[in-house]
Amino acid sequence: PAHGESEGRHTNVVEYANIINLASEHFGPFDLAVTHSFGGLAISFALVEIPKFAVPKIVMLGQPATTKYALQGLYRLLHLEHSIQKRLENKIFSNTGYHSDQLSVAFLSTKFKNTRGILFHDEKDNLVPLHTAIEVVNNWQLSQLYVTHGLGHFRLIKSKEVRQCIFNWIDSNDYDPETP
Repeated sequence: PAHGESEGRHTNVVEYANIINLASEHFGPFDLAVTHSFGGLAISFALVEIPKFAVPKIVMLGQPATTKYALQGLYRLLHLEHSIQKRLENKIFSNTGYHSDQLSVAFLSTKFKNTRGILFHDEKDNLVPLHTAIEVVNNWQLSQLYVTHGLGHFRLIKSKEVRQCIFNWIDSNDYDPETP
């Protein structure tokens, strides 16, 4: 909901994770998940918070920064008062059970069990800084990072080089993206 061509004006990570789980229940367990941006947070939340949900391999493209980082940008942009900021953060906690600094792929991935991952992130991503992907791979033992150059946040999805790396990684758990 509220992404791409989907209907709706708003969604949240809990709703998104539940939709992912429903798709898994309906179509059978996933062998692989490929996510972009907010989808990386949603799949992470589903893996940690939905007991029967599992996926052995995840590809994340331009996974998001921490919710706290995103909120700080929003606060600056809208010049929100501290009391409004606090109310928003309390609402996030009441909906998810996580504080905004914990609602991140980097934090949630520390709880992944037996899930392998590869992250693709561009060095010049203007929406999500590269250091967030580095933090994720530092926390997620079974993951690796492939840094692209000049693709930004959205062109990762259409890159032939990225697609080829994904196919290679799917075919071999020993694939090293540094030598495509």
